[in-house]
Amino acid sequence: MRNSKEFEEKHHLTVFQNITVIFTNKKFNIINIIRSIMHGVNTAIHYWCADYMRHVIGVNDSKIIFISYTIVCVLGPFGAVFINSLVTSCLKGGYDKPNAPYLLFGLHVISSILGLILPFVSNLYSFCFILMSFLIFDASDLTFVNGLIMNSVSSDLKGNAFSITNMFSMLITSGPAPLIYGAVNDYFKPYGHQNYGMLFLMICNSLVLIIMAYFICVSNQDKNKKDKLIEDEGEEMEEKE
Repeated sequence: MRNSKEFEEKHHLTVFQNITVIFTNKKFNIINIIRSIMHGVNTAIHYWCADYMRHVIGVNDSKIIFISYTIVCVLGPFGAVFINSLVTSCLKGGYDKPNAPYLLFGLHVISSILGLILPFVSNLYSFCFILMSFLIFDASDLTFVNGLIMNSVSSDLKGNAFSITNMFSMLITSGPAPLIYGAVNDYFKPYGHQNYGMLFLMICNSLVLIIMAYFICVSNQDKNKKDKLIEDEGEEMEEKE
């Protein structure tokens, strides 16, 4: 018992040291940026969607806007649960599988295509269907990203890591996102481009694919290093024998 206590005291890290370890983790930093951008886009859409339906789509009836947006927001999460069940069945072992980043990339390609179509749709029913489809894949992406964040750090740092990602996304992207959307919309509104705020969000959402591609490269490099290390250790064991 005494030895175990001495070990815990010797290896116990302060909160500041934990944060330092987390922020020196390259994979965590990349996936944290991805989550923050996606969370900001999602927040701005939910904040401005009713206004977009009124001023861009041209729906003047508040009841229709309320019902349409409610249906989209209710069905979106249910669809995301279904997509996530399919994705996790493909993983067969968790988010540490080599194909996990590729599945995330594939999901985000679909959400990016839907997102880039959305600003050019002028029919309410088509808009609601595409928005709901976008939110389904976007929510699936966010769930997937949360799993990769938890997998990017050791078990004793998971709580700190997730707290940091939440604080980072709230302060850096989710808070300013509605303001940025409004600023872009106000700037282009005099030129007759009331959909440019939504288009700006969807372009930002699509640019995440570049960061995801970089994350895949980093993940593959880490995997190759681990495989090489295991191979070297195996050769050393064979030489000793």
